[in-house]
Amino acid sequence: MELNGVVQRSSGRSTVWLNQETQNEPHNRLARDKSGTPGALTLRLSNGQVVLLKPGQRYDPASGTVTEAPP
Repeated sequence: MELNGVVQRSSGRSTVWLNQETQNEPHNRLARDKSGTPGALTLRLSNGQVVLLKPGQRYDPASGTVTEAPP
């Protein structure tokens, strides 16, 4: 899974691109970083595990790791 981008509108609604496909609310949950700025996506996997991805990161379910996606 790769988080390609995030758009948060001034209205509060958001759209994210996951694996090059748009995911509109309510299917996405944006998290805030330490400064309070939204931009990371909280994913709940089918096994109940929660993964936090920032744009440009990729989650590998085989290894359970989050890495930076290649350019």
